Amino acid sequence: MKCRAVILLLVVIVFGAACKRSGKINELENTNLSRTSNEPKPAKEQEIAHDLFKIIENTRYVYDPRRHDYVAIRDRRDEIAAISRSFSPTTREKHLFLQRGLDLNNQRKLRLGSSAATATGDSDKPPVPGGLGGGVFFRDSQLMFSQSSANYNYIVTPAALGGNTADFFYLTATNRAGRGCEAFVSYSRQDKPLFRVFDWAKNADHQDPWVVSIPYDRWGAYKLTYNIAGQDYDAVYTINATHTTDGNNWWNEVYLYNGETQTSDLVWSYSFQWTPANEKEKNDHWWGPILETFSSDYGDTNTVGFAEARLVQDGRERLLLDSNSFTGNDGSEHGFQVFHLNHNYTYLAR
Repeated sequence: MKCRAVILLLVVIVFGAACKRSGKINELENTNLSRTSNEPKPAKEQEIAHDLFKIIENTRYVYDPRRHDYVAIRDRRDEIAAISRSFSPTTREKHLFLQRGLDLNNQRKLRLGSSAATATGDSDKPPVPGGLGGGVFFRDSQLMFSQSSANYNYIVTPAALGGNTADFFYLTATNRAGRGCEAFVSYSRQDKPLFRVFDWAKNADHQDPWVVSIPYDRWGAYKLTYNIAGQDYDAVYTINATHTTDGNNWWNEVYLYNGETQTSDLVWSYSFQWTPANEKEKNDHWWGPILETFSSDYGDTNTVGFAEARLVQDGRERLLLDSNSFTGNDGSEHGFQVFHLNHNYTYLAR
């Protein structure tokens, strides 16, 4: 048994060394990672009986895959907007965020073996983000939607990142829609995190896309306890939806689950017009839950990650499985190692 363990360790070390600085997103070998977990096993892919939303006696409900049922919605947009005005991101963070798009697309082209990847920035500008300490990526031509796509996940988020971080770090995800939102947790140095929403539709409409900023001390009942493999972690549960009824008029909506009221609280919504040129444009965002890095090494951090991540698209609940997604990294030394992986819908790193 000891010899077997030593051999496995050597395989992991050799694999890791081969990945470093390769310039491509490397698919992790799941066999090297723990797959035991106490989190509930998601049901098989299924058609949900109704639409993503429904109204009962003048109360609006949103589908919750954890229950395979609907949860009442509370509208907290005005309250959250008032809080957010005092915690908008710095000019530097805004600059970095908008630069990241080109770098993430480079990562995608490199993953596909394209020679069209381009250089980003120069030494006189702030470091370009878009480094991938680890995460889940949608496979090409998989998880495509027509009228609605919603991302659901727990974000495992400690009160401080720890390690030796001296810059930003994001726990972010998309719902596949090219003009959807990113509902994410943002760390800066050793400060407490913020829950933020960046709306890509508002960005396309030349409006301020930084629409939600909730500091950790104001999370209240949005901060949940989630158990994985016998260990409790702080987490928030988010729903990030993009949907249409006619293909031209669209809505982005972001929710946080409230553990006290047992409701999904609507913290952001935006209606916009959009006529995608093709299915590729509609499904343009290709990263699921990822660890997005802004510096070369974060050291020994606290545990971060995602749990029960999935999409609900056009009335179908879609698990993140090896057939439609993969867990990987960009091969750089960002100081994160995935140590727990349950298919591609739950993973922890530090």
